Amino acid sequence: GCAIQVPTEKMRTDAILFSESQSRFLVTLQDDQLYKLKELLEKRDLPYLVLGATGGDSLKIAVCGKIAVVLSVSVVETAYQNGLAKYFNDLQR
Repeated sequence: GCAIQVPTEKMRTDAILFSESQSRFLVTLQDDQLYKLKELLEKRDLPYLVLGATGGDSLKIAVCGKIAVVLSVSVVETAYQNGLAKYFNDLQR
């Protein structure tokens, strides 16, 4: 699971969550390694934002302080594993 805070009002919530904008990367790493990444990015004058932390049994996303998504990891995993098959099965009905 994870808990993420997206502090922007420059885009609609759906665009923030599903945009395929270029030049963005999501990086996960151990807490004790964060300082190394920050040093590297700052040395190269690259902007970054720490969005949240991984762990737990739910996916929680807030945009501008408002909860946008709260789902259990099991629900997310089931959707990921079965979503495409379900979509095509529903089309045949």
